[in-house]
Formats: sequence, C-alpha cells, structure tokens
Amino acid sequence: MAEVVGAGRRRGGGVTPRSVWVVMVAAVVLTAAGLATAASLRPRSASTEAAPPTSASQAATSANVALQCGSGPCQTVAGQNVGADRVEVLIGGSTGRIRVSGPGGTNIFEATTIESGAKLASDSLQCVEGVVSVCLVHGRITGGKQDGGMAGEVLVRRSGSWARGQVPYYASAPYLALRNVDDGVVDVVAAQASCAQGGGDCQRFYAQVFSVVRPAGAAATPSCTAVVTRLTALPGWPTVAPDPAKLRKCPN
Repeated sequence: MAEVVGAGRRRGGGVTPRSVWVVMVAAVVLTAAGLATAASLRPRSASTEAAPPTSASQAATSANVALQCGSGPCQTVAGQNVGADRVEVLIGGSTGRIRVSGPGGTNIFEATTIESGAKLASDSLQCVEGVVSVCLVHGRITGGKQDGGMAGEVLVRRSGSWARGQVPYYASAPYLALRNVDDGVVDVVAAQASCAQGGGDCQRFYAQVFSVVRPAGAAATPSCTAVVTRLTALPGWPTVAPDPAKLRKCPN
C-alpha cells in the first residue's frame, strides 16, 4: 500500500497532478451547493406554513366593524331572536338602522320610523315568529301635530328572506303593537283618537287593525272596533285584542 507523505505526493507513485485536486475540490463544492438548493426548494411542513384566512375569520372581522349611524357608530337599543335570526334596532343621533343577522347573512335596513319623529328605545321592537314572521319597530312621537301618538314600520320574513313592509303605521293614541286577529298571520293594531284634533284632551278611542299580509285579490274587511270613552276600555287592554266578529267600518 502506498504511504501518503505529503500533499500531492505518494511514495513510489510520483506526484498527483494539481488539476486532479482542483477537479476534486470543485466537485465537493458543487455537491454541497446542490444539496442546499434542494433543501430550499423542499415544501414547508403544515406546521410552518402560514394558514390562509378562513371564511369564518373573515365573517368575524366583518361583524366587528362598527355600523355607522350618521357621523358616529350606532348603538343597539333593542334586540330579539326570531328563530335562527337576530333582529336589532340601532340608533345614533337622528339616524336609525335595523340589522337582521343569521345563517343567511346580514341585512341592514334604514329605520324610517325615527325620521317621523319617533323615539326608539328598549321597548321599540316586537317580533312574532310564524310561517310568516313579522317584526314591528315602533316609537312614541314627540312634538308636532302627532305629538303623543306612535309611528311604526314592519319587516316581514317569508321563506327565510326578510323584506320591509310597504307602508308605515301611525297611531294617534299611544298604542301600536302586533296581534294575530283572525287569519293566522299577525296584524298591526293601532289605537286611534276619534277626535278632530286628537291629543291629550280627546276621550274617544277605537282600535284599528291593519293587515300586514293579505292574499292577492282579497277584499278589504271592516277593521275597527267600536268607539269607547277611555283608552283603557279598548278590548283586552293593556294588550289590545279586537274581536274579529265585532270589527266594523272605521270612523271617518
């Protein structure tokens, strides 16, 4: 066996050419570089991969964004669950919103009642769940010709979708609420003052029934109770419950 006695020199074998050493060193360098490159191209493991944002996290972020009422954030004053949906009344300054959130997403409606001068508070929301679900947003009017009365609007859910009712509702006396009178779908019941000017001096009242949902082509039916001499004499007071058999034509 040859004995190594120095760099590039073998006993009995002569001198190893310098070019051979250069090739050997270059091969080692290239091999190390290739291994480093392969390591850098290897896919990262799941534990180190940055997770993309999920739809749930995106939804949570959207839900946390403050809803604006006018120039500032809205404040929730009333809320009620209707099945899997959540209905909320929010106000800020002279602006109001109605927010409906649930499995089908979130819908925002303008609260037009507040524009009528009604004040919305913790008792301003009433919802009744059914095949046709209805929510009434209502408030007491302060000031103006309708002072002391009430204004309201409804949202109606059919087949899982919410929509705004087409007309606002007004009560010249301080009572406006939902009530199923005779057809399985809730109606809006309003207490009306039967006086030319209404107001606090009026001592004649009746309850008027508004059909929120009426079949296409159905004829209008008598929708008012008899006139009574005090508000508390309305049938069922304090939860007015008109007898459908006693409804009649409304006073002029």
